[in-house]
Amino acid sequence: MLKVNHYLDYCRYMRHYSEETIKTYSYVFQKFDEVCKVEDEKITTQDVVSYLMQLGKEKLTPATINLHRAALMSYFRFTCQFYGRKENPVAIIAPLKEAPKLFGTISENEMLQILSKMPTSTDIEIRDKLILTILYHCGLRVSELVALNRNDMNEDQQVFTVFGKGRKKRVVPFSDEILNLINNKLYKIPYNGYIINNCSDGEQLTTIQVRYIVKKNLLPFVRKDKAHPHALRHAFATTLLNNGMGIESISKLMGHSSINTTMIYLSLSMDKISNLYHKIF
Repeated sequence: MLKVNHYLDYCRYMRHYSEETIKTYSYVFQKFDEVCKVEDEKITTQDVVSYLMQLGKEKLTPATINLHRAALMSYFRFTCQFYGRKENPVAIIAPLKEAPKLFGTISENEMLQILSKMPTSTDIEIRDKLILTILYHCGLRVSELVALNRNDMNEDQQVFTVFGKGRKKRVVPFSDEILNLINNKLYKIPYNGYIINNCSDGEQLTTIQVRYIVKKNLLPFVRKDKAHPHALRHAFATTLLNNGMGIESISKLMGHSSINTTMIYLSLSMDKISNLYHKIF
């Protein structure tokens, strides 16, 4: 796949994909090359099907196989557009049916207890509490959290400028508690540096590191299915809904392009919506 570097540059500078996505795509292309061993122009639909079947034999989940398919689909679409390839060999391959991702719901009371019991005696403890607090109080995705920089923070207005999927910009308010943690003298954030860093040289944490920190700090208090960053994003949405915020406002804060996506997050709060409805009619 000789045109991969050109494609990755296109993703980085023209499509504004995150570095995490680019790393993932790069891994997919490397693995495809190792398995397929066919020149770009000679790759057929059957080659791609064989590759995806190999991933299935390796016990990868349908979601992961679909990610590989999507990366290859995008790459070959690029070669059709810019290098004159006649057909996209992935186009007729349907994605696998995925089981819905189910995360346990963490209640508002549970989150208040968890955050109140987290220590803040060291820089690492402050950072870990800051991670959980931002995820819950702001509803950010992990990729958005690790990308937060001092330049993205307006301390006077208490808002973050967040760049979400597709580099879409939105403004998210943050709480006094978050501001106090950021300004704690024990926790050092380099000038114009990452708000969530490794506490040694100010380097950015990876999404994998953040997921581990969240899991480690939630597991003493909640079931395993709740010990995930996405559960905090769900908790953010349901807490806002249960305290009277409208669904459209919640959708904007979460950076959803469609309110239907927000409704999925709020599915476990439909009883609340029904109760509000019946109070009116």
